Amino acid sequence: MADHARGEGASSSSSNPRSIHTAQSPPLVELTLVDVSADLAASSDIAPLLSKALDVGGGGCIHVSVRPSNNNSADCPEHHDIPDQVRERISKSVTRFIKPEDRYLALGSLLLKSRAYHQTLADVNGEASCSAAGGISLPVVDLPRTEYRKPYIPIPESKKGQDRNNNHNHHHHHHLISVSHQFPYVGLSRLNLQSPYLLQSSSTPLHVGLDIVTYQPPNPRLYSSTSEFLDVFRDSFTSSEWEHVVDQSAPAAAWFGRRHKSDEDSMREFYLRWAVKEAYTKALGVGMGLDFGSFDVRFDCCKNNSGGLVESFDMAKEREDDRNTHRLATLGKIVQCGGNDAATGHREEIWHFTFTELGGKKPSELDVCTSTTSKQHRREGCACVCVGPITPLEVAERNAIIRPVDVRWMGLEDVLYWHKEDRKLTLTKQ
Repeated sequence: MADHARGEGASSSSSNPRSIHTAQSPPLVELTLVDVSADLAASSDIAPLLSKALDVGGGGCIHVSVRPSNNNSADCPEHHDIPDQVRERISKSVTRFIKPEDRYLALGSLLLKSRAYHQTLADVNGEASCSAAGGISLPVVDLPRTEYRKPYIPIPESKKGQDRNNNHNHHHHHHLISVSHQFPYVGLSRLNLQSPYLLQSSSTPLHVGLDIVTYQPPNPRLYSSTSEFLDVFRDSFTSSEWEHVVDQSAPAAAWFGRRHKSDEDSMREFYLRWAVKEAYTKALGVGMGLDFGSFDVRFDCCKNNSGGLVESFDMAKEREDDRNTHRLATLGKIVQCGGNDAATGHREEIWHFTFTELGGKKPSELDVCTSTTSKQHRREGCACVCVGPITPLEVAERNAIIRPVDVRWMGLEDVLYWHKEDRKLTLTKQ
């Protein structure tokens, strides 16, 4: 859930030869995940690791602010590299938290955002890596935030519109990244500006959103039952969404041969759909500023089952021919509503959603293993990435992207090491 609990388009599993996304091409979205539990288990004192982060660029940390451009069309980045002031600012952004686990999450968020900043500038410059001349380490960068407190990467005005499709200008820098954390995980999703899909897409700006949830049972000291807990969030969902969270037709389930939804499945469905709401509003850049009950999300993967996202997720994991059994990718139709009734909807958009399982597999069983990520039992949960809106024409002609999200696991030390050494990225020059 976006940093806490408040934290139906064709399935993307087909292989259309017309699709422009291949296993060799850069992904549309890069999702980087960090599990801080190993670092916390090693030491509750974050000071040594924080000191390494502050010194990674020779002590010259950078804070990026923005000023209006001359034509008022966008913001221009300004770098402030006064070591003492920036070091103090960055240090306080981590140490202001009391609990050690929150400090580790804050440091993970800082480092992932800094890494994304350097990666995006490499994208804009058309570079295949972020290698610094002379082996100089890249500094840790503190990003600016929007009025809704969303961190973003400002792209230099001189760099915008220089690619063949003016792509960097269309995909506004406020929507290039999204960050989320829920202990023990922190993650960042980033639009890859060198993705063939972006370079060949229409002028419709794309947004990316991320939310991480962990499946936690209701606190028995506050709630006497699962139903009592879920009722608190009833108004955050439309009636059609709520039917998937709470099996309102339970008495007739056995009659029609359906399995009655257990409390555990209801909780999982709730968390998955909450992550959807959070990811979408964060992609728009408004977060909690948009009433969750004002829009309805209808997934293609749920069209032919009554078990909702939980059943679709479980079915995806059971497919023997699916190489990525820990993910569910699907299109979702988002209908804007006047209230909590989807029937009043008047505007529709198509977005792509990818759900990545957390805690169910060890990092060594995923696409990229790391040196420091914990291989012990980890709390189960899910990372939801959404990207859109996708036009109906793109859905019909391009099959909406086969697998738009690539997942990479890293440890805190890995992210620090990335700033220090040669950074060969999975990018291809255009």
